[in-house]
Amino acid sequence: MSKVITLLGSTGSIGTQSLDVCRMHGYEVFGLSAHSQTDKILQQIEEFHPKYVCMTSEAGAEKLSAALAGRADAPRLLTGPEGLKALAAMDGPDVVLNSVVGIAGLGASLAAIESGHDLALANKESLVTGGHLVTRAVAKHGIKLLPVDSEHSAIFQCLQDKESAKSLTKILLTASGGPFFGMKTEEVNTLKARGYRPEDYYNNNPVIKSCIDRMYAGINGCKFTEVADSLRTLDPYMVLADFDSYCQVQEHSSKLYTDKDTWTKMSLHNIANAGIFSADRAVNEYAKDIWNI
Repeated sequence: MSKVITLLGSTGSIGTQSLDVCRMHGYEVFGLSAHSQTDKILQQIEEFHPKYVCMTSEAGAEKLSAALAGRADAPRLLTGPEGLKALAAMDGPDVVLNSVVGIAGLGASLAAIESGHDLALANKESLVTGGHLVTRAVAKHGIKLLPVDSEHSAIFQCLQDKESAKSLTKILLTASGGPFFGMKTEEVNTLKARGYRPEDYYNNNPVIKSCIDRMYAGINGCKFTEVADSLRTLDPYMVLADFDSYCQVQEHSSKLYTDKDTWTKMSLHNIANAGIFSADRAVNEYAKDIWNI
């Protein structure tokens, strides 16, 4: 049975990949939204023929309105944050997929839930900033909250196997956001100047060799030959050089997590001392100062 989808944030990475899935399975697209990428959403309208679209930026809405003017089959255009919430609340779709970036997605998430729609959520900020509001609304309205993309989706998938989930005691999130460990800036520059040879780490570290050899052999039927080759011959971000340091940090963190009181105190301390957008700033500085990108 074909599903009917409303997709919020359709022009971003998650949005375009979600439309790939819709195309593959023949799902009907009820509504689309974007912030300002008018050209891209016009292409999506041409292919998927949604009944409604929303542009949250004023300039984007004006441009899209002009492009759709006079078209008999044009979708109805909604605008601004209120239009986004209205689209999320509309009857018609089986599920609302929210991939809007940032806290702007929270209102739309709540609108979808309160209207009785199952919510597929790729907007983590909805939970970071208003988790208690979202979970309370989910419980009140009895809808399904389905995690899409990133760490929360990975955890969700780990818990789907009822047999293995029974024996699950912990889940390790392997640093998709880029924790800071290993070499300092000066050490990276020194290793670059000396001539970084990732093949040496492959040959001399049996754990690294085992991991890369497994990529060659295949994991769950999928081989990762190109990734393995890149790590052995290029490794532009010196993953292999930092591998042992990462393992030590992960082991230390795992031990700390078993002490709930200590972990809670450390978490509260980190939150209290976090600056505005501290993670984003740190990632940007790391990329600029070390990798020159």
